[in-house]
Amino acid sequence: IVSGNFYLDEGDLLFQGSVIDGNNNEQLISFKMVKCSNDKPLECIEELTQLVLGYLSTKAEKALNLQQESPPKFESFQALIDAKSVSEEDPRYLELLNTSIEKDSLHFEPQVLRVAYYYNQGAYHKADSLLQTVIPTSQSNKRQVNLLKMYQALLNGENDDVYRYVEKEYQITPFDIVDNTSFMVVAMQYVYRPDKVEEIYDEITFDNLDYKNCTYCEYRMYVRALSLIENKSYSQAIGLIEDLTTNLKSDFLQRTLLTAYMRKGQFSKMTQFMNRLELTESTALIQELQFHIFKEYILQQNENQAKEMISELQKSCQNEDPNNYLPLTHFYLEDYSKASLLLEVMLEENPQNLELYPYLAACYLKMNNEALANEVLTNLERQSAPFQYGAVDYAMAQYYAFKEDERKVFRHLLKAAGQGSQYTPVTFQNDPFFSNYIEREEFKQILNFWN
Repeated sequence: IVSGNFYLDEGDLLFQGSVIDGNNNEQLISFKMVKCSNDKPLECIEELTQLVLGYLSTKAEKALNLQQESPPKFESFQALIDAKSVSEEDPRYLELLNTSIEKDSLHFEPQVLRVAYYYNQGAYHKADSLLQTVIPTSQSNKRQVNLLKMYQALLNGENDDVYRYVEKEYQITPFDIVDNTSFMVVAMQYVYRPDKVEEIYDEITFDNLDYKNCTYCEYRMYVRALSLIENKSYSQAIGLIEDLTTNLKSDFLQRTLLTAYMRKGQFSKMTQFMNRLELTESTALIQELQFHIFKEYILQQNENQAKEMISELQKSCQNEDPNNYLPLTHFYLEDYSKASLLLEVMLEENPQNLELYPYLAACYLKMNNEALANEVLTNLERQSAPFQYGAVDYAMAQYYAFKEDERKVFRHLLKAAGQGSQYTPVTFQNDPFFSNYIEREEFKQILNFWN
């Protein structure tokens, strides 16, 4: 039963509403006082209507509702639901979140989702700025406080705290596909716990999920496959995603399948798969996958096949080079003079491209000009800035790996991990710069830095 009262206070109307359980006369919620001018009563009625509808819309999913004590206005809630129905890559996603916030500035969930959106886009300063404006609707709402702490830990690069806060949220909503997928990602890439991924993944049955229309479904399969590869369960990883790659145009699934084929030793399947992709995919993607295959050969210490693949990539880059791989092909084919000239131009145009510094310094080192190499490292250190999550130290570790200075390799990798550098399919144990160190106990300790 929806009931309430209204009062006249000088020139203002005050509306007080509540919802009562008609079976036992228990008050379920009392809404905040609504106030408007006495000559515009419909404004009060509309606002109170939004509050009542918002409560009734969220009541059915009480466990998932982040704002139980003060439900959002209905229009705000509806815009949030619409935002959740599209992927983050869809321009409507951010527009709908902004609409939700405009309709109800106290609606908590769209505000934190907007922070997450900018974080995922790499706009860390914007995400941090927005996070400071998000206020819990109640300090007693532990979920809201937990989420705010989680996003702050994300921005601070405190991966152990990120895991702890995400785990708390997951324990409340283990069957929510967004929270489930997020916890898988954090376990795999933030704290390197591939064994934990299976347990999280198995919470949701996937037999009836429509992967073509479910971005999170696709992504959780990808993370699960990565965890299987890390555990050397290559056949399982192939079985999990092989059919998916024929139905979904997903570059990260394609790259992961290639990794599984190669580490399983199924090179003929890898070649067949690439031949098929070359008929349909863009030059940019084919070059990206060729470079990935090259790095896999390096990790497997198959130098002849690696040289053949990087030579093939170089030929392609001389015709069209959308990914700017040409200087790297010269580097790996040991033409350090050409590589250095191209890298100098690229870094002059974009000095924030930290990934290029170790290549240029290594070129100078091989050209017997260590003074210039050290100058590059000095310039690299000058690029240090907030929200880099160990990128400078990681690049330094790559250079010292090339120089074979293992003490500095481990020192900088440890610093990078401590600053929040993530364990991705192209970093740490998957980075050919460190192929000679992966089996070392010091390296394994870095992988388990947060455990």
